[in-house]
Order: sequence, then structure tokens, then C-alpha cells
Amino acid sequence: GFAHYFQPRFTSFHTIEQKEGKEPGINDYYEKMCQSEARNQLIIEDVIKSVENGRTPLILSDRTSHLEYLEEKLESSAENVILITGKGTQKQKKEQLEKLKLVSDFRQIRYFTLLIVQSAPSEIKELNLLEQQISEVIKNGVKHGNHCDINKKVTVWYSFSPTHAHVIVEDEGEGFKDLDKWNEFNRKRLEALHDQNYEQLADYVSFRTKESDNQDGGNALFAALEYWNGGFVYNGKKNAVAMLKKYQQKAH
Repeated sequence: GFAHYFQPRFTSFHTIEQKEGKEPGINDYYEKMCQSEARNQLIIEDVIKSVENGRTPLILSDRTSHLEYLEEKLESSAENVILITGKGTQKQKKEQLEKLKLVSDFRQIRYFTLLIVQSAPSEIKELNLLEQQISEVIKNGVKHGNHCDINKKVTVWYSFSPTHAHVIVEDEGEGFKDLDKWNEFNRKRLEALHDQNYEQLADYVSFRTKESDNQDGGNALFAALEYWNGGFVYNGKKNAVAMLKKYQQKAH
């Protein structure tokens, strides 16, 4: 998982004066904050410092003009500065995502996943679960498929609608060679669970291979099968997986 920290940064920004005798509204404050040179410089410095420390920062703002300003200021200081807004066609958004294909780096996975999920319609934005499940599959491709080789790519195709989330993730590795063993392991696990044979079930808590480390146990794949209720299917080479989540439409 990810740890979340909130770190306040204090600037010289202060309240704004009345306009024509009227009290300023919340949008006036937002606009003034976005135009604050000292505040923007602090954001830029923090982002540059994060990049230098090997991180992949994500800047959120509800003002497109503000994001465009920050993008312009940061382009000369960091690679892959990508602006994602509600504007543009689906093709243009996918072209932006192409810049992040080289994701065999755990630092980029969360950012990459957020860019994908932000295009999902509001009806299916159970963001935490959808983001988590897509992220876990990408992690698997990075770690077990590409062995964290930053010269190899993980490619993601996706389609969202109010009734489904369809995602395909492909790595450049040799494939999940132990898939048949995992399927047999899971079959026995489900059988023990169905029979309420908890003594036998204890033998099927964690699936491990010779390449497994202390953080591997097959639990992410167990959870994936539960979540992707429309199917979770590997290709012949076993280096790509297609998954489908079906959503029930709410009655109006």
C-alpha cells in the first residue's frame, strides 16, 4: 500500500479586497491563489526537488490555466511533464499516456494508474478499488514480467463505460510460467473453502514459487478474480491479461 502524509506549506498569501463594495467569493480566492507568484514558485521548487529525489509528483488544480502555467515552468526542469485535463479527444489523452509506457519502475505505477482511472465515468468511480486493482496487475507485470527492467514496457489498453471497465495489461516478459500450477492451487483452495475444510485450507493460504520473495503470496491474484467478475484471462504467451468488471446499473 501507500502511506499518505499531509505537509502544510505556508506562504504570504492573504485575503483579497472587496470588489465594488462586494465581498469576494470563493472563486475569487481560488483565482488569486493561482496567480500568486510566491505560491507558484514554492510549488515549482517542491516538484523539482521531488524529481531530483527520484519521485514522480502529481499536481492537482481545478484551474486549467494554472496547470498550463506550471507545465510551462516545469518543462525545462523535468522529463515527461504531462498535462491531463478534461479537454481534448480520447485519442489525444491516449497519446499523453503513451509517454508513460516505460513504467517498469515502481515509482511511476501509482501516477500511471491515476491517469488511466481519471477517464472513467463518474458512475463507476469506486476509485479506490478500481485504481487498486489496475495498479496490482501493473505491479505484477513490472515485477514478475519485466523484473523491474526499466528498458522494458508495460502497455495498458482500457475502455470504460457506466456498465463496465475493460482493461488489458501486457508486459515484455516470458509469461506466467506457473499459471497452470496456480490454477490447480486455486482450485484446491476453493474446494477446501466450499467444503469448510479449514485444516486443509491452511495449506492453500499462500502460493509460492522459486522466484517468490517475502511479499509474494498470490493474494493479489485471488483478489483480482473476485473483483473482475466478467473474466480474468491470459493470452497464449501468458504475458498479457484481459480483465472485465461488470457494473449493475442503478435504477432511477
